Amino acid sequence: MDVKVISPEMILAGIIAAIFWGTTATLLGLPISMSHTLIGGFIGAAIAKAGFFSLIFSGISTVLIFLVLAQF
Repeated sequence: MDVKVISPEMILAGIIAAIFWGTTATLLGLPISMSHTLIGGFIGAAIAKAGFFSLIFSGISTVLIFLVLAQF
């Protein structure tokens, strides 16, 4: 994410989205990963605040690669 996009409001929105999804999925009995949920919440909040092109894809791809590799 572009550094100018990050604000306390954006972080809070990402955390609230992760809590909401984590609670909903748990109540429905769905298997979830809270780390994936939190990353998705932050990415979604950045897109909502500054648009899709505010994301730095090299950084996101690095995080996603290690999220996948951490499973092994």
